[in-house]
Amino acid sequence: MTDHRRRALVVGAGYLAGRVGAELSALGHAVTLSSRQPPSTAQARQLDWRPVDARDRRSVHALLDAARPDAVVVAHGPSDITWCEANPGQAAAAHLGGARHLAEALDGRRALLISTDNVFDGHRTSYGEHDPTGPANAYGRAKLAAEETLLAGRDALVLRVSLVYGWDRAGLRPNFFSACAQQLGAGRPVAVPDDHWNSPYWSTTSPPGPPPCWTPRTPEWCTWAARGG
Repeated sequence: MTDHRRRALVVGAGYLAGRVGAELSALGHAVTLSSRQPPSTAQARQLDWRPVDARDRRSVHALLDAARPDAVVVAHGPSDITWCEANPGQAAAAHLGGARHLAEALDGRRALLISTDNVFDGHRTSYGEHDPTGPANAYGRAKLAAEETLLAGRDALVLRVSLVYGWDRAGLRPNFFSACAQQLGAGRPVAVPDDHWNSPYWSTTSPPGPPPCWTPRTPEWCTWAARGG
């Protein structure tokens, strides 16, 4: 029997990639997650999974040849800002290197890159799609380079999100909200900045039809300390 569902490939297996994969599956698409390590959450384990090292060109090309997706969602790579600052070369290899290899292998397929508000300089309280970029950290620089690489091709979309959160008890890399909840629930303190403001973004919120680069903003904004507490 022929499967007429649209095939979606989600590159990544962290909290956000798993949520995206689950939402696409619920919409009736055939979803494949892909990452270096298998997903650890029960929700993500229900989806098809294929291994890939986004830093390796042959691995990425082999993945797209095998998965034959109609569209690709790019949600991989390190997002810990402190770690990226200490390891800028590895951060760039994952984000920019992965974007280069995917851009080569897309062959006309549509791609969505889930990026970050760290591509901005952080001097203002809010940013839009047309504001100039100026990343102040290694994570933002790596993501901005990945954006530019994918947008240089055809049919690419960038979604710049800020402090995505939701409940993820078993993930490989819990998001900020669930990490705080687990630490505080165990009676352990959590050190977070109180001078870093974000618009928290619930992971199941869907954007409207966006332009090539879209920066979703919520009505409220708060410090990481307020969100974590």
